[in-house]
Amino acid sequence: MSISIRSRRSALAALLVTSVAAACGDSTGPSGPFDPQGAAQAVQEMVAATDGLQDAFGSVQLAAPLFESSASADLLPGGGGWVLPAPGVTRELAAAYDPAALELAAFFPSNYLGVTFVWDEQEGAYVPSGQAGAPSDGIRLVYYAVDPFTQQPVSPLTPLGHVDLRDLSTAASERLGATVVRTSGGAPVTLADYYIDVSYSVTQTQIVVQVESVGYLSNGTDRLDFDMGQDATLTSSNDVVVTQDFRMSLEGTDVSVRYQAELAGNLEESGATLELTATVNRGGDRLVFNLQLGVETLDGSVVHNGSTVALIAGTPESPEFTNGAGEPLTEADLAALEDLFDALASLFELAEGIFGPAM
Repeated sequence: MSISIRSRRSALAALLVTSVAAACGDSTGPSGPFDPQGAAQAVQEMVAATDGLQDAFGSVQLAAPLFESSASADLLPGGGGWVLPAPGVTRELAAAYDPAALELAAFFPSNYLGVTFVWDEQEGAYVPSGQAGAPSDGIRLVYYAVDPFTQQPVSPLTPLGHVDLRDLSTAASERLGATVVRTSGGAPVTLADYYIDVSYSVTQTQIVVQVESVGYLSNGTDRLDFDMGQDATLTSSNDVVVTQDFRMSLEGTDVSVRYQAELAGNLEESGATLELTATVNRGGDRLVFNLQLGVETLDGSVVHNGSTVALIAGTPESPEFTNGAGEPLTEADLAALEDLFDALASLFELAEGIFGPAM
């Protein structure tokens, strides 16, 4: 099952901005008054540490058809389009819940190993080339400047560097290594280096898939370290639970973000419940957003340095807010909160690019 981080942001960011704006006032904690501008700037610095990777991740997404024969398994017994990242789990196995049918599959066909792929404008696809340098246990993708609107390489093609994807699988899990190297503009610079582990178990009654990614992203100067996990469980009765735990920190600073969420529901029923916590740490300041979201229910809080500065209730369509101070934020603070949630959304969207090569 793949959860759209963009859809989560659109559903929640505006709500959280509204709730804090309605209720925070000038709450203080052990480290001083609530400072949305400072929190926004800190998260923006984390996002800035990944500048230059959007083109690489966009190019990897364009290369997805290369891996259609070996990657994901549709886990809905009757179809339906919810996909879990489970290399090696066949559609037949997912439909039958038959552990005996488990057959491991490599990330890449054997004839791809050691091959460098380049974009062909006439074909509108990545094609093998005669270029050297690809890893013997994986492939190399030359990445290009990608138009953010068309999601296609800009013409004429502008090679910016390469993405090396390596099959590092072991008996314990399927592991994909990913390295992004920028070669344009001088000496090569490593912009990303991480791995993705995919492990799973199958019984007669459920399928459990666990995906973890550990490593870093960089703009060539600043570095964002991360440790991110996603787990999904689908039962034979079509109950599904997806959990996410993302940790990100800016190297050499005291700035970090943690995002935890659980989505639960049944594929044959409408609606699901979502519980999430987003925590921003900056020096001694700690800002925590808690939210429980149902089909017709809403409950949450915003906590700054241990002090609750907002309570959220009502329904998703008609949220209700209460506070102890009763003082609205300034226009500057409102703008800062919007910047903060936009920056947080950008961090969460990075997860789609990080996990992309294995999905």
